[in-house]
Amino acid sequence: MTRAILLNGPRQVGKDFIADKFIEQASSARKIPIMWPGKLAAMAEHGVPPSHVRIMERYKDEPINGAKDWQDINVSELDGKTPREVYIEYGGRMRREHGEMYFADLWRKHVRNFRGYADVLVPDVRFQPEVDAAVAEFGAHNVLLVRVRQTDYDWQRDIGSYLTHWQAVDFDNTRQSPNVGIELHEQVRKLML
Repeated sequence: MTRAILLNGPRQVGKDFIADKFIEQASSARKIPIMWPGKLAAMAEHGVPPSHVRIMERYKDEPINGAKDWQDINVSELDGKTPREVYIEYGGRMRREHGEMYFADLWRKHVRNFRGYADVLVPDVRFQPEVDAAVAEFGAHNVLLVRVRQTDYDWQRDIGSYLTHWQAVDFDNTRQSPNVGIELHEQVRKLML
């Protein structure tokens, strides 16, 4: 049975880094962000192909017109915006138009393609409907919510909040060392055996 490990926390606390390090330690794990289908759709509105969206993931907080790797496509209407800003704007609009479950439902359909993995790491959980979608898809006992915290980072100027689930832990990422993946892997093993 596939387990879903949901990483919840404000931006820049190291959720993607922790997920990547966890995957290095796990024998069968895959990172499947909640917003991946939404990111593809947000950029498709501007004619940006999926291959460029993958590149943009490395530069989420850099203005689109300032990054060299995607200068070969016309994104003039996005000049000055960061990919993260485009995603947040798109996300807000889609939630207003389609409801709070919109991205969670897209993710549920997408994640079914990865049911053969032991662990699915979700590094961008920000809203309770996303936790609820993971519970509906994998079962409550196969979902672990990890609230990632780091000194001097909070939810101000960010979307989302710390969420709840009966199987939740707080994970202090105070040093962003290469061992954080090992630490989380061990914690998950103990909690979900």
